[in-house]
Amino acid sequence: MFGSVLLDVALGVILTFLVVSLLASAVTEGISALLELRHRTLRQGVQALLNDPKFTGLARDLYNHALISPFGSGMVETVGKLVHPPAYIEPRQFGTALLDVLSTKTSGPTTDDMIEAITDPQLKRTVQALQDRATRLGTHLSDELATWFDASMDRVGGWYKRQAQWISFWIALVLAAALNADAIHVAASLWDRPAVAAHVAEMAKRPTPPGMIELLTELEANNSLIGWPENATMPTTTGWALRLLGWALTAAATLFGAAFWFDLLQRIVQVRATGATPDEKKRAQ
Repeated sequence: MFGSVLLDVALGVILTFLVVSLLASAVTEGISALLELRHRTLRQGVQALLNDPKFTGLARDLYNHALISPFGSGMVETVGKLVHPPAYIEPRQFGTALLDVLSTKTSGPTTDDMIEAITDPQLKRTVQALQDRATRLGTHLSDELATWFDASMDRVGGWYKRQAQWISFWIALVLAAALNADAIHVAASLWDRPAVAAHVAEMAKRPTPPGMIELLTELEANNSLIGWPENATMPTTTGWALRLLGWALTAAATLFGAAFWFDLLQRIVQVRATGATPDEKKRAQ
C-alpha cells in the first residue's frame, strides 16, 4: 500500500511537470520565433568564427552569398537589412561559399595566394592549417572548412540552448505562479488524499499522450491540485515561502523537457502495474 501511494504521488507530480513543460515549451518556441533567436545566434556564431564582430567583412560577404542566403539580394550592408536570414547552414555549403568569397579577394591564381590575402591573422593561420591538413589527407580545402564549421557550430548550439533554457525557466516560473502549479502542494495533497492520488494515477495510464488542455482541466478539477481555489485563505509568510519554492521546483523541472517527463511517466506506470500487459507488449513489438 505504501509503495502504491508513493508511486501515485510521483505520477501526480510528474503529470504537473508535464503540463507546465508542454505550456512552457510552446511559449518558448513562440518567443524564439518572434525574436528570431535561431537566426540571430547562428549569425553571431558565424561572425565570431570569422572574426567579423561588426558585420563589415567576411561574415557580411558570406551572408550575401547565394549558397547561404538564397532569398537575399546579395547587396546587404548591415545586419538590419538581412532578409530571411538562415536559421541553419549546411556545412558543405558553408565551406564552398567561404572558399568562393575568399577567392574573390585575391588576384593570385593559387590557394596560397588566397590565404596570403586574408587580413585577419588568426583566420589566416586557421585556413593555412586546414589547407595543410587537406594536402596531407588528400581532401579539398572546402571539405576541411565544412568540418571546421560543423565542429564550431556545436558550441553555437550550446549558446542557443542556454538562451532557450533561461527563457523557458522564466516562462515556466510565470506559468507555475499563474496556475499555482506548486510541486510541494501537489505532492502533499496527493499523499494526504489517496483516493485523489489513485484517480490521478488512472489518468496516467492512457496509452497515448494526454492532450494539454484536457490534462490541465482534469488536474484543476481534482480538488485544486493546481489552480487558485475560490475563497482561499491568505497564506502565512512560511506558506508563501513554501509556495515560491514549489513554483521554482516546477519551473526547474521543465528544463528537462516534456519528452523526458512523458517517458518517465510511462516507466512509472509500468512499475505501478507490475510490468506491461500482453497488449502493451504486443504494441512495443
